[in-house]
Amino acid sequence: MKYVLVSTYPKEGTQNIGDKLIEQCCSNAIRSVDPKADISAIWRASSWNDVKDVIHSSDRIVFACLAIRKNILSVYPYLENILSASIPFSVLSAGTALPIEAANLFSKGFTANDLDILKRTAYAAQTFTTRGVLSQAFCEKNGLHEAKLSGDIAFFDNRYDELKFAKTKSIANIAISDPHYSQFYESAFEELVNSLKNFFPNANIDCLLHGKNSTIKTLCDKLELKCHAIYQQPNTGLNIYDNYDLHVGFRIHGHVSALKRRIPSYLLEQDGRGTDYGLTFSRKISIPCYRVPRPVSQKLCNEKEKMPAQVTAAPSSIQLLSTIIAQDYLDGFVRFLGFETEINRFNTRNISEIKKICSPYLE
Repeated sequence: MKYVLVSTYPKEGTQNIGDKLIEQCCSNAIRSVDPKADISAIWRASSWNDVKDVIHSSDRIVFACLAIRKNILSVYPYLENILSASIPFSVLSAGTALPIEAANLFSKGFTANDLDILKRTAYAAQTFTTRGVLSQAFCEKNGLHEAKLSGDIAFFDNRYDELKFAKTKSIANIAISDPHYSQFYESAFEELVNSLKNFFPNANIDCLLHGKNSTIKTLCDKLELKCHAIYQQPNTGLNIYDNYDLHVGFRIHGHVSALKRRIPSYLLEQDGRGTDYGLTFSRKISIPCYRVPRPVSQKLCNEKEKMPAQVTAAPSSIQLLSTIIAQDYLDGFVRFLGFETEINRFNTRNISEIKKICSPYLE
């Protein structure tokens, strides 16, 4: 049967390899249930004219990690077309990027029209799941009553099903994943590199670029840090995580890629997406590293005027995270022992939903 995935992978934009991972894992999970599946992928922001033929020729539509954002029709311009079509569709592992600094966390920026479309999408979907407790709370508070938590579909990978986290004190190779919004994170990134170099003086430390990031590439050159542009190999680039003993960084799907391989991993939460994971996992393996305004230390030109605040990420977040890593290293990273059961639970939930999607076509 023919399935079409609505993908978040921006192959003509930032080329974020994490979005490609979502697409791949969703495809692989469907094929694990329906080996005869004929799967196509379409870009979430394409025009209706560009995607209507493939959509109308499909038997099922699957939104791979639906991006719940304000101005939802600019994110998914043809969402209304899908709602008006007669083709069954499902949403797997929907995720939010909520403004964690806002007083009205669950509503800021979302119009009544946004919420109406999202509610109609949840109501019409054959299945509608979320990837984190923060995304799930958004759905519950805004009337998307059909939503249920499943975890990130990007954890699915049969190659690692039988692996378990093990106690270890041997850290020879460390991966750092690069930050989004890199112009605000240069100080935090440099603090992270120096912290890891000081604590693991004999380890090889590499930076993995999950998307186009000239700012961090230049900074890596300055810090004499080897940099791998893994986004340039979207189908295989993340396999580089097989080569590391530890991941510390900013990318959600660097965190996921390490954890699914049973490699200790720590995430610096840059926004509501990272916070969603930090709140969902039962272990404390992430620290907020948000952008915050900081006063400019310049003499005011006019006493009645105030200089605009600089927006930057606090290096103190790195110092806080380093306290966890230091103790975990002494303990042999026992914090992660048994965490594979949590990952397996996400995979079980997602496969259960995919079986519902595929069941009409299974012999």
